[in-house]
Amino acid sequence: MTKYINKDSAPWWFWLVTAGLLIWSLVGISIFTFEMALSDDGYAAAYGEYMLDIRKRVPIWSVAGYGIGVWAGLAGATCLLLRVRWAFRLYILSFIGASIGFSWYLLNPIGRTTLAGGGWIMIVVVMILCAVSIGFSKHNISAGTLR
Repeated sequence: MTKYINKDSAPWWFWLVTAGLLIWSLVGISIFTFEMALSDDGYAAAYGEYMLDIRKRVPIWSVAGYGIGVWAGLAGATCLLLRVRWAFRLYILSFIGASIGFSWYLLNPIGRTTLAGGGWIMIVVVMILCAVSIGFSKHNISAGTLR
């Protein structure tokens, strides 16, 4: 008996993972937008004076990497939702953006002070989810789910 695979439909788990990645991306965009929209006084009220001082030291290329990472992640999730193969390239861009965004915090002694007490966990989670997104989109291109 020959089994035919309907390339016009995607398995339920594809939609479940895609929904999770879309929600994760929307959370990232919300946090990024919140942080960028805050005035210095608002930032100090939300995160404290020490973090405001750190914010003022973060170079623009690190902030740009952060922005590229979250917006490319949202674009990648949207491509998954639309079943477009560009998701793979956008997730690679998101990974690169996140790497650039986090690099100042990892390489600069002042930036590393923010990672004490578990701050590094978010970096690990984000980078793992970037890698999972890349792998997921690559798998679905190979499987024919993404066009």
